[in-house]
Order: sequence, then structure tokens, then C-alpha cells
Amino acid sequence: MKLLVVDDNSIIRETLAKKLLLFNGVRAVDRAADGAEALRMMERKHYDLVFLDIDMPGQDGISVLEQIQDVPVVMLTSYNEPKLVRLALAKGARGYLTYGNFSERDLLAALLLASRGGLVLGPGLSVEIPALSEDIVNLTPAERRILNLLSQGYTNEQLGARLSVSPLTVKTHLQNIYKKLGVHSRAEAVGRWLTQVSPAEPTEGQSSPARHPAS
Repeated sequence: MKLLVVDDNSIIRETLAKKLLLFNGVRAVDRAADGAEALRMMERKHYDLVFLDIDMPGQDGISVLEQIQDVPVVMLTSYNEPKLVRLALAKGARGYLTYGNFSERDLLAALLLASRGGLVLGPGLSVEIPALSEDIVNLTPAERRILNLLSQGYTNEQLGARLSVSPLTVKTHLQNIYKKLGVHSRAEAVGRWLTQVSPAEPTEGQSSPARHPAS
């Protein structure tokens, strides 16, 4: 299993990488100091899981998360605000851990479950965060991004241009979304999406969460 740790704090980055390398099945752990470096590395290599900080210089973790497709991501940060956790999950994160509130056993559980498509919340977070329905949880990051754009009025042609994919690929994504949500139209799909993602939360193209002091 190949992992990527993204955090601007070098001490946290190296400490986490060393812990992960102790787990059976972990063959390599690469490190990135910011979102831009992480995205460049992901263009060159395939990773089985990414651990991503939220508060970083340049692009914050939520913005980076929106650009990651088909690789599970666990947010690993200092902030446990319910709205921020829910936003990360809505944007496609498969897990959310907060420093100081998880053990090595929790870290291993997050690694195993998230890499297999499960959803992981750190200790104490599950009782604070409104649960996403199972059909929304089962959407891929790419499918969630498409729903986010659909809710802003994007057409199929605009979706293709924005995501750099063919119209046929857009159509395939939409068919998969309809099947997973048990709906038959764009309007129904967007309606289901908006009942899970609060309109008060930022959508793509709007501002990301306010930056906090370095985590």
C-alpha cells in the first residue's frame, strides 16, 4: 500500500509517516508540504490513500480535496467544528481525524476502512456530525463533485469542459449517480444532494472555510 501525507508542519508530517510505515502492508509513505506539491505528486504516482491537512499555505485542504478523484482521502487536522467535518465528507473525504483525539489503533482503523471504501470519523465526532445517508456516502468523489456542479446549474457540456472529460463520460457518471440515489432525473438527484449538503456550506467556486492558525 502506497500512502501520501500532506501537511505543512514538517514535524507532524514526518511523525505520521513513521507511524504509518510500522503498519503491515504499508510499503511506502510519501510526503508533501502543501496542496500544490501533493497534486503534482499524484499526477506522477498512484496512491492507495491520502492523509490531508486542512489548514495549509496556498490551497487549503478542502480545495485540494475537490481536485482529487478516485483516491480515498482522510482529513487529519486540529479542527473538529461540525460544519467543517460535514463539509469535508460532502466533498468526498472518506474519513476525518483530529490530532490529540485518536490512538494508533484509530489511525490503523482509518487506514484500513477508508482504503476499502468505508467511512471513518475520529473518536467523539460521530455524535456531533449529522449522518449522511448511505446512498450519499457511497458516491465517489467524482460523482459528488458532479452533483455539486449540477446544483449550480451546470449543463452536460459545461461539466465536460470543467472536468476535462468527454460528454459520454459525463453521461456515464450521471447514470451511475441516478442508480445509486434511486432517482430518474437531474432535478431529483440535485434535490437529494441539497437535502444532505446545507446551502449555507460553500459550494465549488465559492470561498473555502476560513483559515485557522497553523495546525
